[in-house]
Amino acid sequence: MVALVVIAAAVVGYLCYAGTFYVTGKQWFEACYERSIQKEAREFATKEPVSPDPYKQLLWANCETLSGREMFDAGLLFAGGARDDSDDDGRRLLQVCPSTWSDLPMGGTYFLSLKLLQASGGPNWLDRFLPADAMIGRVYTAKWPRCNGERARQGYPKIVEISAGKFDWEGPCAPCEEAKRKRGS
Repeated sequence: MVALVVIAAAVVGYLCYAGTFYVTGKQWFEACYERSIQKEAREFATKEPVSPDPYKQLLWANCETLSGREMFDAGLLFAGGARDDSDDDGRRLLQVCPSTWSDLPMGGTYFLSLKLLQASGGPNWLDRFLPADAMIGRVYTAKWPRCNGERARQGYPKIVEISAGKFDWEGPCAPCEEAKRKRGS
């Protein structure tokens, strides 16, 4: 009986490692890193690079979506900065959350994810077995651990994926409406 459990665990472990059930962190990192090199070589041309391998092309197509989804699932948002000298909330967000201006690379969130992963030493041994979501979420919360709490404290709802690759507020955004109202008056 113990032998069957060991064999079953080994088979499941191998299937996870091979990415049978989901895209592993290692698979995502390798594919998206290659795509980033292709994009940089093309100097961010409007035409996306095409992989000769159809499986890799599928992974490339999900680099940005998966990265954005996990960043927002971690409760992060991009801070734009303080609106004026009296905007303490804007300053606090900018201190604990990624900045649209200084942290977000021109290539998108997956370029930021790759940068954070490289700075952390790359995918670890668990990332060979776990979904890419766990790896990406881990590096974002390691870099900006207080962003989710400050976002919630200030009343910003989480950002969620409303359709494939499209993100919006989970619910009404009271601080956004307040800012619009102030600009309008």
